Amino acid sequence: PVDSITQGYDTEIVEPADPTRTGYDFKGWSPRIPARMPLSGGHNVSQWTPNGKTPYIVYHKQETTQNNGTYVDYEIFTGTAETASEVTPEVKTYVGFESPVAQTITIKADGSSEVIYKYPRKQITLTFDTNGGTSVSNRVGKYGTTVTEPATTTKEGYHFVTWTPEVAATFPAEDETYTAKWQANTYHIDYELGDGVMEQHQPTIATFDMETTIDHPTRTGYTFSGWKITGMDTTSHRYGDITNNQRTFFTTETIFKNLTAIDDGTVTFTAVWTPKTDTEYTVKHHKAKLGGEGYTIETETLTGKTNTVTHAVAKEYEGFSQSGSVTQDTISADGSTVIDIYYKRNSYTVTFDTLGGNTIDAITAEYETPIHVEDPTREGYIF
Repeated sequence: PVDSITQGYDTEIVEPADPTRTGYDFKGWSPRIPARMPLSGGHNVSQWTPNGKTPYIVYHKQETTQNNGTYVDYEIFTGTAETASEVTPEVKTYVGFESPVAQTITIKADGSSEVIYKYPRKQITLTFDTNGGTSVSNRVGKYGTTVTEPATTTKEGYHFVTWTPEVAATFPAEDETYTAKWQANTYHIDYELGDGVMEQHQPTIATFDMETTIDHPTRTGYTFSGWKITGMDTTSHRYGDITNNQRTFFTTETIFKNLTAIDDGTVTFTAVWTPKTDTEYTVKHHKAKLGGEGYTIETETLTGKTNTVTHAVAKEYEGFSQSGSVTQDTISADGSTVIDIYYKRNSYTVTFDTLGGNTIDAITAEYETPIHVEDPTREGYIF
C-alpha cells in the first residue's frame, strides 16, 4: 500500500515511490497526482498492466518400471506468460509411453502455476508364432520392464534355433511378434545288402521333411523284394507292412521321408531277397571213350531255385550204363554249379554158330569196339 499525503494547500507534492504488485507492471495514477496540493485534496488510483513474463512450470513425469504407480520427473519446463492469461502447455511424445490429455491453466500472478503431465508406460503384448511348434503363451507387460523368458517350444523332427527377431530382455516400445526358427533334424542311413550291390553311391544322411531317394540293390540269383527298416523311432518294420513312415516303393528306387524324428538317429535298410527260380546250373554227362581214354562230354543246362538242391538226372544212352550214383549239389546264385554224371560203356559178347564149320571163339568187347572174324570153313562147302 501507499500512504496518503496530507499537507497544506498549494504546497508542492512529492510523488510517492511507484507501488509494486506481483505479476503486474505499474502504469501510473489515475488521475495523475498534481504538482501542488489542490484545495479539495484528491483520490488517486494505481493503474496496472499484467506482466507478460510471469513464470509457470510444467513437469513431465514418466512412470517407473517398479509397477507400483510411481512417477519420476523426466523433463521440467519453465515458461513465462502474461499474468491471468490461459496457457495450454505442450504434451510431449515419448517412445514407449502413453501421452496424457493436455491441460489448460490460468497463470497466477505469483508465478506458482504448474502443470503435471504423467506419462504411463504402454502395455505391450509379445506374441510368439511357433511356426508349427507347440504353443507358447503371450507375454504382457509394460514398456521397459523385464520380459519373462518364453516357454520352450518343440516341433517333431526339428530342433529350435532362435526367435526372430531376438527376444529382448525388456519389453519394447510397441507390440511385437516373434517367429520361431527351426532347423530340420538329420539322421543316418545304413545299408545291409546281404551280398547285394548298388550301382552307385547312395545317400547316407536324410533330412526330416525332405524326400530321399535310394536305388534298389541287385544280387545275382535273387530278386529284390523290399527293405526291412529298423531304427524308425525304435520301431522295426518289414517293407510293405509299413503304414506310417511315408514311403513309396517303385520298381527301381524307394522314395521316403520322416522315418525318424530323432536328430542324429540311425535308420538301417536291410535288403530282403527272394531266391530266383530260374537260376541256371550245368549237368555234364561224361561218356567213356573206347579203351578208357577219357570221356566224351555232353553238356545240359537246367534251372532251379537259388540255394536249393539240384535235380540232375542221368540220361539213357544206347550202349552205356550209369557209373555210380548222381551227387546233387546246391544251386549257386551265380550259375556256377556243375553236376557230373558218368557213363561206362557196356560190354557185349558175340557168339558164332558155324553150322558144322570150324569153331570160332566168342568175342566179348565194349560197345562200338571194332571186331574182326575169320571166315569159317567146312569141308565140302563154301562160306
